[in-house]
Amino acid sequence: MDIADGEGGRKYPIFRGEEMCKEFKFILGMEFCSLKQFKQALMEHFVLNGREVKFIKNDDVRVRVICKRKCGILILCNKVGGS
Repeated sequence: MDIADGEGGRKYPIFRGEEMCKEFKFILGMEFCSLKQFKQALMEHFVLNGREVKFIKNDDVRVRVICKRKCGILILCNKVGGS
């Protein structure tokens, strides 16, 4: 996992698709190249773990996802700084 410099000297992990496996853990602040890459990674992760997702909000700027089984999972993603 690569680390990117964020504003104010904070560090955020960069998603690398080749690391995807059943045990993969998404990390708060993780950066993706695009919302499309995020959605693909999320779908692959949920399939690997035998779960179904529901996209509550899905537009050009943000994505909000929950588990269909109401297991308490809520995942949010949005564009930062136009990228």
